[in-house]
Amino acid sequence: MGMWSIWMFTIPSLRARDCSKNEKEALNYLFLVVPLLNVMIPFFLKSFAVVWSTDTVAFFAMYAWKLGWLQKSD
Repeated sequence: MGMWSIWMFTIPSLRARDCSKNEKEALNYLFLVVPLLNVMIPFFLKSFAVVWSTDTVAFFAMYAWKLGWLQKSD
């Protein structure tokens, strides 16, 4: 259950609260992407740490993309 914990607990918990449209969209994408990562990565690397780390990086990367964390402010 460890590598699925982000998909089973974190993403649904964040989706259930009232949030902005961009954050909700990021969480919707993550709800689809994380299971794909969790199924595909073990074909190449049989490491729990790699799968969990990839899920976490995907989580923050999706937030950075959809919420514009990396965009320059004028």
